[in-house]
Amino acid sequence: MSAAIRWGTGTLAVLLLIPVVLARLPESFRVADHRLGILIRVLATVVVLWGIAWLRALLYCRLRAAPFLFAGRLALLDHGRRQYLDVDRVADVFVELAPPPLEEIFMLELDDGTSRPLCPVGWKGAGRLYQGLRKAIDRRARLDAAAER
Repeated sequence: MSAAIRWGTGTLAVLLLIPVVLARLPESFRVADHRLGILIRVLATVVVLWGIAWLRALLYCRLRAAPFLFAGRLALLDHGRRQYLDVDRVADVFVELAPPPLEEIFMLELDDGTSRPLCPVGWKGAGRLYQGLRKAIDRRARLDAAAER
């Protein structure tokens, strides 16, 4: 599935970039300055590639088993069903050794003391997911410390 998403969004990017590169610019853009046309094409290319990157991220996060963090909620797969967990319930994120082939996995420690697996450390999106969770945990710790003062 991952290769299909990569191939599909790559093809879509090429198809969307063809008109950006080959389209005729209006006469007013070409008369003013030749470099303005190049700048407009570069800007349009950047916008198309930025949109494709967002589309690819959305498609990856909709994969069945992929956990993702959005709007203060963490989506996890639990016994074949997607479960949403408020980030405020996460007390800590840590690495635990797992049997092969996973080797190491990120684990969540919830505020009720239970822990549950999040994703393998070697997974492509694990670093960004960890950063988002760590940021939310640190923000909650700062708010709790400020409330105690």
